[in-house]
Amino acid sequence: MPIAPPYYPMPSAEYLIAVAILLTGLMGTAAWIDWKTWRIPKKLTVGMFALGVVMQLIGGAWLGSQGRPGWLLDGSVALGLIDGLLFSLAGAITGFAIFFGFWIMSVAGGGDVKHATALGAWVGPRFFLGILFFSMLVVAVLTVVSLLSGLAKGKPQGDAPTAAKPGKRRLMSFSLPLAVATLIVFLLIFRVPLGLSNS
Repeated sequence: MPIAPPYYPMPSAEYLIAVAILLTGLMGTAAWIDWKTWRIPKKLTVGMFALGVVMQLIGGAWLGSQGRPGWLLDGSVALGLIDGLLFSLAGAITGFAIFFGFWIMSVAGGGDVKHATALGAWVGPRFFLGILFFSMLVVAVLTVVSLLSGLAKGKPQGDAPTAAKPGKRRLMSFSLPLAVATLIVFLLIFRVPLGLSNS
C-alpha cells in the first residue's frame, strides 16, 4: 500500500508555486550569506519565520474558504486560519527542538537553530523531518567529496565545505544542506502540481 505524502496546504497551484519560489529564494540567500560570513543574519531568520507563518495563514484560510480539509481543522475561513497557524507553529517547534539538540551537542550554531525554526514554519513538522533526512545525505556527500579532494591533493583529509572555522562553536553549517534538501523535497513531492511531471 503506497504511503500518502505528508499534508501540505495546496489551495491552488499558484499558491504552491509562490511558496516554492519564496522559500527556495530565502533558503538560497541564507546559504550564500552563511557561506561567505559564517553567520545567518537574525533579521533574515526572523523575517523568514514571519513570512512562513503568514503564508500558512493564507493557505489555511484559502482552503477553508473552499470548504476543503486542512491539517487538523476545516469548515470555515476562521478555522482555516487557526489550522494554518497550528501547522506553522508545529513545524517551527519541530525545527527548533531538533536543532536546539544539535546546538547543545555543539553540532550546530545559534543561527542554525533560528534558521531551522523559520524553515519549519514554512513546511510543517513532517515535511521538516523529510528535509532533515535529505540534508543529512547532502552533508554525507559533501563530506565524501571533501575527503576525496583532500586525498587527491595529497592531504590526509580535506576541509569539509560545511566545516566551521576555528573558534566557532558549531562543527558545521546546515544552511546549504537544508537549502538543497528543501529543493529536492519540493521537486519530489510537488513535481505534478508544479507542472514538472504528469505523474
